[in-house]
Amino acid sequence: MTTEEIDSIVHHEIIRQNAYPSPLGYGGFPKSVCTSVNNVVCHGIPDSRPLQDGDIINVDVTVYYNGYHGDTSETFLVGNVDKSGQKLVEVARKCRDEAIAACRPGAPFSVIGNTISSLARRGGFQVCPSFVGHGIGSYFHGHPEVWHHGQIARLTESSGQLGPAHRLPRPAPGGSRRVPRPARARTAPAKFVAGRRKISAETLKPPGPRLEGAAVGAVPLRPGWDRFRRVLRFMAGTGVHANDSDLLMEEGMAFTIEPIIMEGSPEFKILKDKWTAISVDNRRSAQFEHTIVITSEGAEILSKLVEEA
Repeated sequence: MTTEEIDSIVHHEIIRQNAYPSPLGYGGFPKSVCTSVNNVVCHGIPDSRPLQDGDIINVDVTVYYNGYHGDTSETFLVGNVDKSGQKLVEVARKCRDEAIAACRPGAPFSVIGNTISSLARRGGFQVCPSFVGHGIGSYFHGHPEVWHHGQIARLTESSGQLGPAHRLPRPAPGGSRRVPRPARARTAPAKFVAGRRKISAETLKPPGPRLEGAAVGAVPLRPGWDRFRRVLRFMAGTGVHANDSDLLMEEGMAFTIEPIIMEGSPEFKILKDKWTAISVDNRRSAQFEHTIVITSEGAEILSKLVEEA
C-alpha cells in the first residue's frame, strides 16, 4: 500500500460522511491527510512510494463537520517493527495519554509539556519542541498554543529556516476534488487568559486567509503560522525556552495535544515542498494526537475511537 492510497481512502470516507478534509488546500497543502513515515517528523505529503515491512507511519486526520473541526493522529506499525521502534510508538502514545489525564480546570498548560518530557526522557527519547498543539473549534488552528516540551528545551533547526507548526487556511483549490468548503469562523468562542492579559472574542480574530492579525494591547498577534514562525525564530535565537506559562485551563476550552517523540536528535529540517519535516539524523519519530475539551471533571476526549478504553 502507498500513502497516496491511504489519502484516497480517508478522503472518500470523509466525503461519504458529508464532512470536509480540513488539510486539503490549507496553506496550499495538496492532500487530505498527512502521512509521516519513519524519519518524517510531521506534515508528510502522501505519495506513490509503497510502505515496507518494518516501517512506522503516522496518519494525521482532521475533518470539518457541522461547523467544527476535529483533529487526531496515530502512529501505526507496518509488519515486523524492531523492538526500539515498538518502544518509541508505545512511549509516544503514553505521553499523549498521560498529558490528557493531567488536564483539568485550573491546571497550568505547562503541566502538559512537563508530563510529556518526563515520560519521554524516562523512555530514552526526546520531545520535538518546535511543533505545538492548538486551540480548535469552528476554526482549525487558534489559541491556546500547547507546548509539548518541559521547562527547558534547546532549539536548533539545522536548515536555519524554522517551519511553521501550523499554517493559515486558504480556500480549497478547484479541480477534480469537488467537495464543499467549510465556512470560515467569524468569532473565537473561547476566552483565554495569558498572564494578566485577557484574550477574548472581541480582541482575537480567528484564523482565515492571510489575516494580518488582531492586536491585544500593544502586542500584535497573528493566530496562524506567521506568529508561530516568529516565536520559533525567537526561541532558536536564544537557544532556550522555558515552558513556564501561567496560562490556566478553563472549562469549555477545546484544544489538541499532539507530542512528537524523537528516537534521536530533536533537530529537523523542512524539505523543498515547504511542508515535510524530517529528522536531521534520519532517525525515527512517533506522534499521537487527540482533540479534547476541558470539563468540570477533567478532560473529555472528543476524537476517541469507540474501541479505545
